[in-house]
Amino acid sequence: MLSEPEVIADIIDMEADEFKEKDCQLIWTAVKYLYETDQPIELPSVVQILKEADRLEEVGGVLRLTDLMNVPTAKNVKYYANIVRQAATLRRLAEKAQEIYSRAQFAAPSEAETLVEEMEKAVESARVNDAKGLIHISDAEESTFDLIEKKKGGIKTGFPLYDKLSGGVHPGWLYVLAGRPSVGKTAKMLQKVFGIARQGAGAVLVFSQEMDKEELLLRVLSSETSVPYNFLTKDKDKLTEPIKKKLRERFKQLRKLPIYVDDSAGKTMSQIKAAIKRFKARKGKIAAVFVDYLQIMNIQQEPGETRAQAVGNVAQQAKELAREHKFAFVMLSQLSRKTEENGVPELGHLKESGGIEQAADVVEFLYEHKDDRETPASEGCKWVRSKIAKGRNIGTFEIKCYFAGWSQRYEEVGLVDKLKAEKKEEEGGIPDGYIKIYKEMREEKPKKKKTEPKKKEPKPKTPSNQTNLFPNTYF
Repeated sequence: MLSEPEVIADIIDMEADEFKEKDCQLIWTAVKYLYETDQPIELPSVVQILKEADRLEEVGGVLRLTDLMNVPTAKNVKYYANIVRQAATLRRLAEKAQEIYSRAQFAAPSEAETLVEEMEKAVESARVNDAKGLIHISDAEESTFDLIEKKKGGIKTGFPLYDKLSGGVHPGWLYVLAGRPSVGKTAKMLQKVFGIARQGAGAVLVFSQEMDKEELLLRVLSSETSVPYNFLTKDKDKLTEPIKKKLRERFKQLRKLPIYVDDSAGKTMSQIKAAIKRFKARKGKIAAVFVDYLQIMNIQQEPGETRAQAVGNVAQQAKELAREHKFAFVMLSQLSRKTEENGVPELGHLKESGGIEQAADVVEFLYEHKDDRETPASEGCKWVRSKIAKGRNIGTFEIKCYFAGWSQRYEEVGLVDKLKAEKKEEEGGIPDGYIKIYKEMREEKPKKKKTEPKKKEPKPKTPSNQTNLFPNTYF
């Protein structure tokens, strides 16, 4: 470097402590100071800096600096710098491993997770910086036009209108699905999980920290078969043999999908990260990862760090993980009570928002709008709006949905702006899909022999002319 100072720019991001020997650390500190202050990097100037700091003798004096200049060429400086960095990485790992080992000998069982967290952080921080750095735009020509030619954008979610407007969920993106309690976040998440899994784009991983896997599957079975959810929980005496058979047959189809659930409570981001990496190494491609939900994770706070900052850091880690492994990361989140005061949620209403909205590529809010309450819904159902409040490359929009809580299922009705333009608020009724469900449910009842053909029931036109879409015998 002293003989060819122009090569210093290629390795200027190296730190002094990456050198093992103290003399090398001092020399590099002096060289870096001269570079950053735009002073000439020559033997006399380096000698002068070290002399002023009273450190010249520690590096071996002028003779030692002169010996360092006796190299045939400095063109391989990046190669040798990489060797120095890799050696520094090994030293750091060894030092941290020794520290963890010593502490583990006398640690209480409750401290195990803390030590694992520290070791994982040490491994991450010890990695050699492999940033791509600056490249000429011509080097990105092929990958850019490959993206243009690519017919399939994202992965379909099973929500046709959303998929049409957004292209589905995109690998490398962080999605936040937020709402107040009981609005139906988990139900919509599960529909997306199974919708994505059906696309053949890879496995879907679900980290459920609020509900166990059996409860999730009961909700899915209700949604997939239209068997009322309360039949599967509190009103099991209403489960007929035909219904049980239908549930079994449907589950045989669902079990073929590549969906994996971890229902351990209090997960840390490090645990989720480790689980994802293990899964990918053993089973291959991941299409999407869902976490239900962000605020009840075991979020570690660094000294002096606020809870909001810690939550924001977790969201940023999720984004980095999605980009690294090329899958869509969907995190459920709570909305603050300000949403109830204002009526319509905004990005600032994300609970303990911190950096959540900054990290997310897409933020979706589920909420009940006061205007929709004027349109009656069937018992056990309600109107819920899906508001895309932030949409990187997809824009913002709002979709009106019909949520049947009795079967834990969403159905899109249309874009809110378009419905308003067409005055569908006054005209629109219950989606036709639920009329079909009603007929299917009637077929579940044992049929009696009749001498006369069964009269065809009139199709309900709007929610206003009926109080309940389903007969009381099913509830």
